[in-house]
Amino acid sequence: MAGLAIAAGVDDPPKSVQDKLDNKHRLDPQRRLGESAYLEFVAKGPPPRTIGYASSYSGNPWRADVMSRLQNTTTPK
Repeated sequence: MAGLAIAAGVDDPPKSVQDKLDNKHRLDPQRRLGESAYLEFVAKGPPPRTIGYASSYSGNPWRADVMSRLQNTTTPK
């Protein structure tokens, strides 16, 4: 993937996204929830950052969609 993606504002997603993610009716009741393992993560260097994505197989619709969004939406932003 050529280029860089800048992830501005990832700490404050839009309210519509927060509502979808925080909806307890959409969560798997078997999944344990807790604080993020990356809560106190500190990057080693300043932006811009490089994000890696490894996909050994993109022969299903979900993976093809992810790859398309990375190349056509995320990377250009």
